[in-house]
Amino acid sequence: MENGGLLVLGPISGYHFEYWAAYMHHALGKMGKRMDIDVESRLPIDLNNDNYDVAPEGLFNTQGKTQNHKYGLWSEALSSGNGEERDAYKNGLHNGKTAIIENKVGKGKVVFLGTDPESEVMEQLMLKYAGEQAIQTMALGHKDILVVPRKGKSGEYKFIINLQNYVQKIGLFTDVEDQLNGKRFMAGIVELKPFQLILSKEF
Repeated sequence: MENGGLLVLGPISGYHFEYWAAYMHHALGKMGKRMDIDVESRLPIDLNNDNYDVAPEGLFNTQGKTQNHKYGLWSEALSSGNGEERDAYKNGLHNGKTAIIENKVGKGKVVFLGTDPESEVMEQLMLKYAGEQAIQTMALGHKDILVVPRKGKSGEYKFIINLQNYVQKIGLFTDVEDQLNGKRFMAGIVELKPFQLILSKEF
């Protein structure tokens, strides 16, 4: 982070020290002090309780409309001397308290999640911060397809792997050739068989 990196943490990150005991005075120990982020209080969330929605405070607003997102597992009320609130709780015992906070550390930043976001919110958050780090989307499709870029002496490659035991689809931005069998795939929607691996190279 000091050199420009990005760290996303939480919830309940760093609340035990090396002897597996909880901190007595500061929920995050020295890490919280370094990040200038603190956990004021921590509560477990009943996943069947409908009173733990979160009201986005700008990060997840769509066309000016506030959307309520369902969060779960843990509810931590966060605070910071210089950090920026990115989400706040609505309802529940932490009503109005900060749920997601962002703070600068050196040339980089830390994003602390005080709760477990639903998949839609996590996806938006990851895309937002990946974009800030100049990390581009390499493909679109089902979530259980892994795309891993690698650079070798003979060029740049991508491992495209279907992690599930059923057919899944992925959208390719460019034409690729599978280096394992010579098969070519044109840009667009490609079906991957169960556990299929493509070692792709653009052509």
